[in-house]
Amino acid sequence: MVIHMVMFPKRRGEHDNKPTPDHLYRLIVEELGYEDVCRPGIDFLRDEVPDRIYCNPPFSKKSLFVERACELSRQGKTVVMLLPLDPSTRWFENLISCGASIIIVVGRRIHGKNARFPTCIAVFNGKGEVYLVRYTDLASFLRKYL
Repeated sequence: MVIHMVMFPKRRGEHDNKPTPDHLYRLIVEELGYEDVCRPGIDFLRDEVPDRIYCNPPFSKKSLFVERACELSRQGKTVVMLLPLDPSTRWFENLISCGASIIIVVGRRIHGKNARFPTCIAVFNGKGEVYLVRYTDLASFLRKYL
C-alpha cells in the first residue's frame, strides 16, 4: 500500500472579510443595540469602545480579538463575536477560560449551506455557558439572551 501526502497551502485571510449575514447583523446591531466595532474606521484592538459591542473579527486574527474581548469583559463590557467553531485551538480555549458563553447553532451554518466551517456566537459575559440552539430558533434565543 502506498500513501501519498498532498500538502495544500494555507489560505490565510480567506474569510477575513466574510460579512455577518444581514439578518443576524440587523438583529444584533440594529434591534438589540450592540455597536459594531469591527467595521472600517475602528481599531477594536486599540480604540476605546462602548459597553455593549459586536464584532465579526478577521478570522486570521482571531487570537488577538479574543484576547481583547476577554480584557474588555473583565472591565464589565459585553462583547458578542461571530467566530468559527473550533474547540481544538488555543484561542477557543482562551475564550472558554475567560468565561465567554458559546452559542452553537444546530441545523444550518450561519454563513449558509456552502460555508466550509461551522460558526458560533461567543458572548463574553463571564457566565461560561454553552447553548445548542436550532438555527430556526436563533433570533428568538438571542432576543432573550442578549
